[in-house]
Amino acid sequence: MNISPRRFLSTLVLSVLLAGLTACEQQPAATPASISQGEPLTLGLPLHPTSALALVAWKKGFFTEEGLDILVKEYPSGKLALQAMLAGECDIATTASIPVATTSLKNRDFRILATLANVTDVYRVVARTDLGIQTPADLRGKRVATQRASAVHFFLHLFLLQHNLNEKDIELSFLPATALPSALESGAIDAFSMREPFVSQARDLLGDRVVIFSSPGLYDSYELLVARKDIVDNSPDRLLRVVRALVRAEIYSRSHPEPAQQAVAEALGVERESIRQLWPALHLELYLPQSLVISLEDEAAWAKRENVEGDPPANFLDLFWPEALTRAKPDGISIIPLERL
Repeated sequence: MNISPRRFLSTLVLSVLLAGLTACEQQPAATPASISQGEPLTLGLPLHPTSALALVAWKKGFFTEEGLDILVKEYPSGKLALQAMLAGECDIATTASIPVATTSLKNRDFRILATLANVTDVYRVVARTDLGIQTPADLRGKRVATQRASAVHFFLHLFLLQHNLNEKDIELSFLPATALPSALESGAIDAFSMREPFVSQARDLLGDRVVIFSSPGLYDSYELLVARKDIVDNSPDRLLRVVRALVRAEIYSRSHPEPAQQAVAEALGVERESIRQLWPALHLELYLPQSLVISLEDEAAWAKRENVEGDPPANFLDLFWPEALTRAKPDGISIIPLERL
């Protein structure tokens, strides 16, 4: 069997990486008792479906069973959770790749530990039918709001292009995620781009006066687990336990989907049916794929076009910390940093 030089080199690099990590594995591990001493590890948790694995790990007690003292702080969006983490309000957070890409233009004091989900059909455009919006084309000239420099903002950008529109064809404004349903009800805006639970909130407020547009496969987005760099440097053992708890949540969510969906629905305050319908599109899995690097590069380039200050990292791989995932789930890594040889 012939093996290409590139494939041989990739295999060699991965073997060296795993060998080094195996040597680290042989070092004495901290016990759960020692992990729990001192201040708890604070998790910034956005209340949306793409945080499903973190929600399941929290609600089903997997963090505690891994010997962790976890304090959960809830946020309405991953962008806010990431900002809070960098401000010192929490130690780790889950967030979409877009806030990570935009933040990296000016702040790189964090590390990416793993993806928690790859989502292809979660974001929606919600519009008022009684204001003349029946199809995506009817958005032309309408007042459309979203959360700036976020996954739903990027989705709106792609959605408009898909329907031969752009931001200049609408009156675009930016509001906090929590303000969007009430702004739509009051008539302050005609439509918004968002995800659950805010889509359901708008439907509850307006009933049959709303139309909800989706576009499966339009935006291949990642939900990420991130940690402040000082936590990575000083508490790698605790981060390993976090990742192990999330791996358990992944296995549980796959083998027991109904109770996992119920846990997520209760945390978000929505009906389980809403989560059940989204479940196949969430692709819940802890891994670090090469495609994530490409997505971050593309999203950072879009952020620059949106006039976000700063410059993208020379190499997004510098923001990755794969050690915990490699030890907790060795087959979850497909990133080979060949350019570093």
